[in-house]
Amino acid sequence: MGRICEGNILEDWQEAWRSPEWPPPLSCLQVLLLDAAPCALMLITCPFYAWYLLRRPPEKLPKCLNFLTKMMFSVALTIVFVVQCFLLQQSGEPVYLVVYATWAVATVITMILVGLEHSRGQARSFFLFIFWLVAMGSSLLLVAMATSREVKECKNHAGNVRQIY
Repeated sequence: MGRICEGNILEDWQEAWRSPEWPPPLSCLQVLLLDAAPCALMLITCPFYAWYLLRRPPEKLPKCLNFLTKMMFSVALTIVFVVQCFLLQQSGEPVYLVVYATWAVATVITMILVGLEHSRGQARSFFLFIFWLVAMGSSLLLVAMATSREVKECKNHAGNVRQIY
């Protein structure tokens, strides 16, 4: 298995930011940072939130659709990320292996926090809302940049095909 980011990380970063193209090509480090930012937020702040929840008196809430949906969603995401980790371990993509492993840990923590919230009588969580909002924002940015790049490549390919005919 190779290093996480091949080549010089700083040169890749500078090349990506100095590129006149829009969207700029993403360096390995930028992909890693954009994908891992929500997980880092979760890992840094979850001990404080768990401590806050543990200080609250226990108050059981009835099992409701909101709680069950959050738990099922977290379980499904954890399974997806763990399967991706196993598949990427075989293919030898260390960057994405790190990202998906971090996401798997973050979704397990999400399951634990949802269960802890439920046991403490809290139905909604501003903490998890912020986590999913940051996760959605970084993912949408990555998808938008990848889509834009693919559209540009398709246009270039279509232009090359027209020149042939």
